[in-house]
Amino acid sequence: MKKRKIRRKRVIIKTEQSLHVSPSLVVDASDIQGKNEYSLIRYDSNMNAFEELTIASEDLLIAQVQRLHTLKMEKPLQDFVWVDVRGMQSNEALIKRLSTLFPLDPMTQDNLTDATLRTKLEDFDDYGFLTLQAFYQFSKKSDVARSFEHAKVSILINNWLLLTLQHSEYDIFASQKKRILSSFRKILPRIRTDFLLYFLLDTLVDQYFTLMDVLSDEIEHLSNLLFRSYSSDLIEHMYTFNQYLFLIRHEVVPLSEVLLLLRNGLMTFEDDQSSKYFANVGDHVLKLVENLNFHRDSLNNLMNLYYSLSDQKLNQIMKTLTVVSTVFIPLTFIVGVYGMNFAKMPELEWQYGYIAVWGLMITVGVGITLYMKKKKWI
Repeated sequence: MKKRKIRRKRVIIKTEQSLHVSPSLVVDASDIQGKNEYSLIRYDSNMNAFEELTIASEDLLIAQVQRLHTLKMEKPLQDFVWVDVRGMQSNEALIKRLSTLFPLDPMTQDNLTDATLRTKLEDFDDYGFLTLQAFYQFSKKSDVARSFEHAKVSILINNWLLLTLQHSEYDIFASQKKRILSSFRKILPRIRTDFLLYFLLDTLVDQYFTLMDVLSDEIEHLSNLLFRSYSSDLIEHMYTFNQYLFLIRHEVVPLSEVLLLLRNGLMTFEDDQSSKYFANVGDHVLKLVENLNFHRDSLNNLMNLYYSLSDQKLNQIMKTLTVVSTVFIPLTFIVGVYGMNFAKMPELEWQYGYIAVWGLMITVGVGITLYMKKKKWI
């Protein structure tokens, strides 16, 4: 039987002047792969090296992590492992096998399979559990709802292992992996799992800010469109956009609660120095909430303005119809009078009767129009 190969990439960090790779918040098409992709990034404190492995099966994943855990127990070092699993939709078999790495509580196992679970943080005796919704820019389409995608990310953490489970076919952490492999010491204040968690949360919050920039541009576009090309489809677009803002806010607000718990030390780490970094990310999330509230208020104002313009347009139409009716009502009366078929109507026998009736109607019509102009009704 042929053995499955494991692709390795080893990067030795010798100096502090390592190449810094700027994070890209746009998921590249090359990151799109099939379901159940596994990767492992290990920090080796002895060699001061970072090793990445892309693993082809669950068996190899469990075996590799168990081997690293055995080495960790035999010779306690500062080594730790980041395992990333992508494509976790209803993967109950893998979750059961993960119990060999973490003594997972039954409630945690249920939460890992629930892709609609609300963002929350739970602390257990041997690990911490965090789940959240990650937004990422998939393309640069003009429609913000189509250019951004969101997927659930579950995180399990202890002092030697950080496990991320992505409920998506796209690698949300692709750019973060590249940055860790290229400039680890520039990114993390300390080389520990809690600071790696801080780094991942910080970069995910940065993606929210990218989304906020797109939302701001979209609202500005809607504002310009409202005055330039007024249409009935515009309010439908605004309503859909407002629902999208509600969805984002529904995920951001509990994230601020999670970061508040991390700042207050709900999860016990080696020391409490990471709490100030979580507090910094929490401040960014609070700013996100403020931006979302501002965008929702702006959009509500645009919707109210749309209804006001709609009422104004309707009033203008009714005003025009009223003016026309006011002018023609007396003319209709005159025509109706002389349209009666009585035998004796002196004006019918008058040789100037036709001209006189036309003169009367023109005089009445012009007089009413001038009167309304004088009153500034038209």
